[in-house]
Amino acid sequence: MANQFSSSMSPSVRAALQTVLQMAGITTLDLTNSPSFKLVAESRDGVSMSFRVTPQDHGLAVKGFLQDYELDVPKGGGGLDIDGAYGMSTMVSSTIDITVPSPAEPGQEAVPKGAYIGAIATTVGGVPHALYAERVDANTIRVSSKGSAYAGINEADSVSVALVAGTKDIATNVAPLTTDLLYVEQITAGGDSATHYSAVRKNTTEITLFAHDAAGALVAGNTATVRAHKFPAGASSRLSATGTLVAGVVTIALPNAVGDVLLVKQESSGGVAASHFAVVRVDSTSVRVFAHTAAGALQNANTSTVRVYNMGAVKTACATLASGTLDIPLVVSATDRLSVREVKAGGDPATQFVVKRKDDDEVTVMALNDTPAKVDGNTSVVQVYNHGTPALETSTIRWTVIRP
Repeated sequence: MANQFSSSMSPSVRAALQTVLQMAGITTLDLTNSPSFKLVAESRDGVSMSFRVTPQDHGLAVKGFLQDYELDVPKGGGGLDIDGAYGMSTMVSSTIDITVPSPAEPGQEAVPKGAYIGAIATTVGGVPHALYAERVDANTIRVSSKGSAYAGINEADSVSVALVAGTKDIATNVAPLTTDLLYVEQITAGGDSATHYSAVRKNTTEITLFAHDAAGALVAGNTATVRAHKFPAGASSRLSATGTLVAGVVTIALPNAVGDVLLVKQESSGGVAASHFAVVRVDSTSVRVFAHTAAGALQNANTSTVRVYNMGAVKTACATLASGTLDIPLVVSATDRLSVREVKAGGDPATQFVVKRKDDDEVTVMALNDTPAKVDGNTSVVQVYNHGTPALETSTIRWTVIRP
């Protein structure tokens, strides 16, 4: 016989009482005519426990209806038995279907409708999200995360150029603001070698690039091809840290990896004013900042306080199309998701833009009309975004099914 409950009893109260009755092994209680009841649990020795269930009728005890049920707790410390199942599994690509063992009682479903189904992560793997557990059928449950996550992206204008005598003025695709932060990376070496590069806003349309040696001095013989990126200050930064320069240089503790974009801005001035600052990776836990003059030399009397931002890897690039298309430098894997938007219209108008991966280091953008066909006369400035590969959860989980 199964326990019976009044139709006036709320589902939550019924579920709570049924859980206790299942733990006690009680299957004969009849509360059909009594939506109200009293439940008392008592243990006198810490080993056994008794439940006293008193059915009531709107607060009045039903005469002659009093039952005591003894529940023996295993002395070895084991858990109480419930009518259900539990186990361990590992998420694959943010989801997993689990076959629940059949119950011992003949004719019962492993996952009946109305069963409580839950899951918690025990060992985090991948990118964890909130877990959802649901019934698939009479024998299966599904545990899943709320969805895929993608790497954050930044708004960044990008321009490539070859330096001349260690420096170069270049026009940006989008007007540089005084608050923009600049990052320069070497594409191909040329002339005298440099250890790092710096950039400073020259005016409303241009920025100036410099090549430097390990001491922060200008390398006048450098002719490397470099790419400059222009970011809004601190946008989407993962980490930041501050430091105060001594004699124009300071080493700051900041976690970073090879390929991370490091940006620096002045927090407060000190000593002899600097035109701009450069930041370079030292190792996985620290970065170094240099103060520079307008000519690109080390400003060794600067004692400003600066803040360094770690933006992560470059995930976006901005460029001007030529004849309706362009190959744009951008690190991208075969599984990365890409998107593109028009920043500034130019030439013959296009109604849409498409982007595809060309290889590990480039993407191809094309301007199209409604046909769709390539618009050969389009010269728009476009922004390409690399959203990355979906970040999937691979956590180890514990799942539970409690049958009603």
